[in-house]
Amino acid sequence: MGLAAAVDGVLATFRAVELPDGSQLRAFDDSAQITPPCVWLPVPSIEFQYSKRVLSVTWQAFIVAPPSSTKSVTPTLSQLVDAVSGLFAFTDGSPQLLTLQGGGQPVPSYRITWLARIPIGA
Repeated sequence: MGLAAAVDGVLATFRAVELPDGSQLRAFDDSAQITPPCVWLPVPSIEFQYSKRVLSVTWQAFIVAPPSSTKSVTPTLSQLVDAVSGLFAFTDGSPQLLTLQGGGQPVPSYRITWLARIPIGA
């Protein structure tokens, strides 16, 4: 499979999510493309399994809401969390203000994490 294919698969899984308004969830691995509401998937952390052709991968994704008042951000983040729950075996979700490329006001997000093992090599 390899790491690049795993990233493509994770992005495809997020992009297959239909939101309550009927639109598809946007998901990006390029931070310059972040346009809330969406999911941003940075490069994951990896740990090698010596001579096993397997990577232990720690995934992080940011569920990103548009910058606005807490009163409107909370329902947006809640809706996005509800939409992605169950896609992966998430282990943690922490609120985080995310500064986007190009500056501007930081946007609210949840950093969600999960673990996986993927085969590598021939």
